[in-house]
Parts: sequence; C-alpha cells; structure tokens
Amino acid sequence: MPTIDPRRPVSLADLSGQLLPQDGAKTAETASYKILLASKQNDTWGPDFQCIRKTVVDPVQLSNFFELSSSDLRRINSSAAFERVLKQNFEHYREYLIPKKSALLSLFPEGSRSEFVYTNVVGQRIEKFFDEAIEICQRCDFTESEGKSARRSINELSRQAFRNRLIEYDNEGTNTYWSFKDPFMHVYQKILRVLPDQSPYKKVFQAEVDHIFLSKYTPQGEVNEADIERSLGLIMIDRNSRDMVNMRASCGGQPEYVTVKGKIIDAEDITFRRPMGSEMPRPNMVFDWNHDRMIGIDKTGWFGHCDIKAVIDCLLASMSQSGGLLEFSSDTRKTTFLSKDMLLEVLASVLEFSDNYISIDKTQRMSLGISRVGGSRHDALPENMLLQTSQGYKITLPIKLNSLSKSGLGDIKENLDLIFSTFIPDDPDLEKMKTFAPNGNIVRTENGDQNYIKATSRRIDANFEGVGFNASGERVNVANKFSFSLREPGRGLVLLGSMESTGPGKNLVRYYYNKETQELLESIVNFSNRGGRYIEQELPACSLGKIVDIEIGKEVQNNDDVMHKLEMLKKAMSSGIKIAADHDVGAQVWNGEIHGIREDLLWKSSDGRWEKIRLHIEGTFGKQPIGIIIHELNKDGSILRSYEALAAVDFYWERLPRVAPLIYGEDSRCYVNEGMLNRGVIQLEDIKSGVAGCRYLYDLIHIGLNGKNRQATYSIAHQGERLLYDEQRTWLKDISLLSGGVLDAPTKAMVDDALASARADNSVLA
Repeated sequence: MPTIDPRRPVSLADLSGQLLPQDGAKTAETASYKILLASKQNDTWGPDFQCIRKTVVDPVQLSNFFELSSSDLRRINSSAAFERVLKQNFEHYREYLIPKKSALLSLFPEGSRSEFVYTNVVGQRIEKFFDEAIEICQRCDFTESEGKSARRSINELSRQAFRNRLIEYDNEGTNTYWSFKDPFMHVYQKILRVLPDQSPYKKVFQAEVDHIFLSKYTPQGEVNEADIERSLGLIMIDRNSRDMVNMRASCGGQPEYVTVKGKIIDAEDITFRRPMGSEMPRPNMVFDWNHDRMIGIDKTGWFGHCDIKAVIDCLLASMSQSGGLLEFSSDTRKTTFLSKDMLLEVLASVLEFSDNYISIDKTQRMSLGISRVGGSRHDALPENMLLQTSQGYKITLPIKLNSLSKSGLGDIKENLDLIFSTFIPDDPDLEKMKTFAPNGNIVRTENGDQNYIKATSRRIDANFEGVGFNASGERVNVANKFSFSLREPGRGLVLLGSMESTGPGKNLVRYYYNKETQELLESIVNFSNRGGRYIEQELPACSLGKIVDIEIGKEVQNNDDVMHKLEMLKKAMSSGIKIAADHDVGAQVWNGEIHGIREDLLWKSSDGRWEKIRLHIEGTFGKQPIGIIIHELNKDGSILRSYEALAAVDFYWERLPRVAPLIYGEDSRCYVNEGMLNRGVIQLEDIKSGVAGCRYLYDLIHIGLNGKNRQATYSIAHQGERLLYDEQRTWLKDISLLSGGVLDAPTKAMVDDALASARADNSVLA
C-alpha cells in the first residue's frame, strides 16, 4: 500500500476527497429553484447567494386548441356563438388542461415530480388555450358591442379555470422561526470554539454574535431596559476592547458608560457577552435596547425571524435531506459535528443580512434581489390630524380617534370603519353584500393603506399620545384627551398635542386650539435642571393663524392595495411559485409560506358586471383564513376594481434574495453588503477577512443543501479548502494520513478520537 514521506507536508493532492467548488459549480437545487452560491466579481470568484427560478417544459404540447376553417369562423357571427365554441373546446380539452396530478407527474423523472411542476404546466396550458381564444376572437367580424361580449366570455372562463379547486404548493417546513429567545447562536458559538485562535474568520463570526446579543437575544421574552444585564442574562462590554463596561449617572439622569479601564464610551460601542467563570449579571444596569430614547420594558415573546423562515420555506431550501456535517480540521486535529439544524441556522443568518449594498466610498447605494408585495402592512398606527391655517402652516399631529360626528354641532357619530373605507358596500352584512361604490369622503391615500377624509366641519373626540420629560430628565410618554369643533364657539384653550423639539437641550413644542379665535397656537416648553430636578417652563404661545382646514388619516385594515394582492395570487395560482403572507390581519406580524389557495365563485350578477368570490388561504400560521372579495367588471368582463370586504391575510409577499459580501456594480464600483458592514462582519480596512468568513459560511450552506438520504456529510478542512467524502471509510483513511499514519490503516485510537471529539459537544451523530 502507498505511504507518504513523513518529512513532506500532506498536500491537497495527497487526499482522496472531492474539493468543494468555489466557482460556478457551487450550486444547489430545490424543486423550483437553482441556488447559486458563488459568482465572479472583478475576475475573482466569491460567495454570492442567488436564486434562479426553474423553467418547466411541458412534456405534451398541443399545436393548437381551435381547429377552425374560414367557413367555421364565418359561422361565429355573434358573441353567443363564440361563447358556445369557447366552452365546447374548453370542455373537450379539460382533461388535458387540468389533468389528474398523478397522470401528469408520471411523465416527469421521479426526482422532478412536484406540486410546482404540476401547477406550472397546468398554468402554461390554460394560458395557451386562452391566448388562442383571444386570437380567434380578433379574427371574428364582430361589432364593437359583440366584441366586448365575446371577450367577456373569455375573461370569465379564464378566471373560472383556476376556481373551485385547491391549488397546492410543495411543503418542506423548517419547523422553527428562530425566535429572539436564542436565534442563530448555536452554530456561531460552536464554530468560534473549534476555530484556531489565529483564524481570520474569528472576528467575522464574533461580530455577528455581538450583533445578535445586542439586538436579537431576549431569552425571557421581554427586555427590562432598567435592569438590562439580568433581563438578558448577559454582561455589558465594549465591542472594541472586549472590556466589561460599568455605568454611572451623568447630568440629566442619562447613563454614562465607562470601561473597567476607565475609558468613556458611547452607547453605540456597547454589546453583550455571556458571563464567564463566576461572573453574574449585575442589577440595575440601564440600556436603551430599542433605541426609543426611553427606559421601559419591551415584550418580545413573539419576536422572531418568521420572514426568514418564510423565504427558506418558499425556496424549499429546508435542507430536509441533510444529516449534518462531520468535519476534521487539520489545523486543530479535532473533529466537529454540525447538525442539520445548525447548517440551517447558517442559511437563515446569511439571508437575514441584507439585499442592500453601499459603495466603498459610501456615495452610492443599490438594492439587489427581487421583492414583491401585495397589500400594505397593518401597523396599528395612530390617526393623523392635519391642520392647515390661514397663514399657510400645515401641522400634522398623531391622535387616537375616539369618535367623529357627522356635523360640527350634531351628536350623530360616524361609523369609523366605514367612513374611512375606500369603498362602501351596498349592505354592511357580509353575507348579503353584493356590490359597492367608491367612498366620496376619501380625499387621498398615503402609504398604501392610510385614507384621509375632511373633518373641518365635524366634531373631533380623540386622545393624543405625545412626549415629555419627567423630573429626572427622562423622556416619557404623555397622553391627553380632547374634543373640539370649529363650528362650536366658546372660550379657553384645547391642548391638541405635543412633540419633542429638534433643537439642543430638552424642549417640547405644544399645540393648542383657541376656541374663541379659532386660532392654532404654538408654544415652546423648556426643561431646565435645577438642583438635580428638571423644571418645566412654558413660553408664551404664538399664533399660526386661524384653522381653515382639517383632514384626518386612518390606517385601514382591509381593501388596501387589493389589486396588487390579486395580481400576486393570480401569478402564484398559474405558476406554482410559492409566495408568503402575513397571516395576522392585526398589528402583529406572522409571516409564513402559503401551502394552498382556493378561490370559489359565490355569486355573479345577471348582467355580468359583478362577481363575489371567497378565498381560502392555507398557510403556516393562521387557522385557514377566509377572504371575501367583490369584483366590479368592465363590459368585456375584465376586472375594473375590487373591494376586499374581508381580508384573508394582511399582505402577500415574495422575496428572492441576493446576498453577497461584495458586488461590483454596472458602474464598476465595488459595493459591500450594508447589513454586514453595519454589524462589522465586513470591515472596510480588512474586506478580505470578511469575504473569507462568508465563504466559510456559504460552504456550510452548500453542504446542507446538497445533503443526501439524511446522512452526515464527511469533510476535511485542510490548507484553506474543504474536501468532501461520500464514505466514512475513505474519510477516516485521510484523517489517518493527516495524522501521520499509513494511508489504508488508521489506528483505532485515531478513529475513536475523531468520533469522540464530534460527540464531545453534546451532538448526536446520524
């Protein structure tokens, strides 16, 4: 048997493993996507996560669906005759257009049979059928009116072709959403333990751990900013020196941070680490964790990365066939096991970085990847009250609207849901409503889901939530209830709101309504430190003029951007591409993949101008949400506008990420990933280390996505490269070789040491 010269270092050529590719071959495939993990940037291959949607070729393609001669076309002399031909041909080809799933998938290789393939081919066939139908319609000699009626039959039947059946999507769930209780930490901490001290990757991975501990780690489900260390179970440190940080009160009650070596640091330089040795988290350490400039308690029990879970689930990149990675490092002579869950953590953490890039000189920005959204996120925002004065001032104040009268003097209250709704249904009962009309009260819409109405002649009853400062100088929330109408004369001032001044010091701006003069008054409030207590001093108010116009904007919970919602649903139902949704129609966000979509026609008007449909969305979260939508149709049957009477989800979305440490743009500039840069994963003074660290992570993603039969992948890390092995026996031989043994005879002690090292971290080998 061959042996090696012990005086010569073992080279990559001496080992029998297959080098993990670092070029265009560094790829993986799912049922619907090809995932690229490297690209050439400035003639050098580097880490780059991209997704390319697969193209499905129909194995049985018909040349045409309508075999009509010239005389046949002449006999189609009315829209009714055209509709008969259209429906007859659709029924004739129905089994081809919408075949049984098993029959169609049997025409594909076993590894290519998926819901995506089935739905995509069905979508192609239906699209081709109706493209031909449109062509036939155009060749017929119809009057304008008959032509519209013929096109109406096409549009109605084309929508009906996707109705009354559940359209399903491939499902490979990740079974987690990486909550803030402990996200992404397992794999990074394990990698940091096994890497040699001199590894350039260590500072890259430590930067990400620092970021997680600082902003995404809340093991108790809440953050008490007045007792931050005990709340997180961590120790506050300076991210640069790694020294422990002490806190002392400074002027104004704001904390000042000092390292144990006496260096004053900014709050931006703080991060956290786990206690070491006998250390214990210290009580009453204060830190503004959520950056709202107030000290309080944040409830984070439901916080997590459901959006990243949804991206992975939609890409079908859950690494379901991986059995983890068992890797021997020639640098440390140790063997490490990374489970499938840890490899999946790497993928999730990489996708969580950013699709945004900034040039090295920080003068240009660009966004890559593809992102589509249908609908606007419901954020439970306060209403906006816009006041316009005779002197041209426009002041917007956030309020919480309690009631709004129909007139300035009357006691009749508006229905706040209806008055701000984009459309008004013919009947408020969901079961009975069939049509709708535009709401003439709406003057404009902002941010997709905030409708504004005129309120100049109405009585407004509301609360405002502003800001202030307490006796210690701390920024606090303040609230006040008010009621006023421009049509009601009276005396006195009504406090409408307050906001923090942008100037130096602690100052507020307060706004009042003068009942007698109908003026809007503005006053400055200064808070000054007198003997350790902050005292309020309000300066005389100045007039901004009479209030001449009032508008109020309210966030609506449904019927926001409904046409884009329908567009995304239509594409998903015809292409087989999975999309995601925020399944909570309220303020919380529960992003998750969609498993199935069903659309049913509930009612159609006799004149063909109205349709009422029911949507059934099956998804990761939610309990089979149901939506009700009413369509107003044009004379040709196309959708003129739609009213979402009941929202099935908050919004639909799709994201195809493009995540790389650096990219060269079309302008030849070098751009770095903005998320990585902000966290210190990429540092401009040492970009090379950041790129190398990302390559290490993308190697792990490649291994996880290419797993087979749920068996561990065997690897050796040697001379900056990774070699992969299909068989444990061959892998152990090369471990023996690197350990100085004979090529085909690793000693039992070496094998036991390799396997014991892998088990030492409470890992279970597959």
